[in-house]
Amino acid sequence: MLSCSDDDDSPKVAAEAYFEVSPEANVTLPVWVLSPSADETALVIVHGGPGVGAIGFFDPEQAVLKEIAKVHPTIIYDQRSAGGIIQGKPGTDISINKHVSDLKFVVDEVKKRYSNIKKVVLLGHSWGVQLSAKFAGCSCSFGRWIHFH
Repeated sequence: MLSCSDDDDSPKVAAEAYFEVSPEANVTLPVWVLSPSADETALVIVHGGPGVGAIGFFDPEQAVLKEIAKVHPTIIYDQRSAGGIIQGKPGTDISINKHVSDLKFVVDEVKKRYSNIKKVVLLGHSWGVQLSAKFAGCSCSFGRWIHFH
């Protein structure tokens, strides 16, 4: 569980697990997990932006996420240069290819930490749809992905 003091303006997030991953030396991505043992198929939230954090779009306290998490582990993470990201060096590469490799790193780390998770489904919002499609090697942004406006 991640919590913030009263004088901290960052979002308050309640999740069963919180950890950070570092896909490269100067980048750390925060990851929140709801119901990590719910099922073998996890839902990975790929937020919009770029530059806007996941929690602004998908707060773990939202009723719809709580309902989904009853059935599937739900993973929320902040992409590089967004939300709670910690970057040690200005000018860190923020290309789509870096975002794709970051997403793969997050998925791989989640699968390592939670052996019950065998598959993932990506839920993309706006930019997150494009990132999800690129991650999957799909040339179209619609059809296989859920897109929230």
